[in-house]
Amino acid sequence: MSEIHFLNIDLDIESKEDISPIVEFWGDAVMVFRLEEAEGVWLGSFETSEDAQNDIVNKYHQLITSLPPNLRAIWDRSLSVRLVVALNI
Repeated sequence: MSEIHFLNIDLDIESKEDISPIVEFWGDAVMVFRLEEAEGVWLGSFETSEDAQNDIVNKYHQLITSLPPNLRAIWDRSLSVRLVVALNI
């Protein structure tokens, strides 16, 4: 049986509102893999530079809780927010 290896945790966001102001606020704290609007829905996929699972989750928590009220309102109205764990199986 092969070993399972942790790769990363992506943060995926879907919103009817433009999420690019959130991404601009986060700046270099995230790597942007996807930021586009498709059929009226904004889609974003991001990673952090942290390596350990707890550090990644803590970084996402810090990024979300640091949003100013106007950006937090956009975040709160998102259609979905997911943390996607990637493993090498």
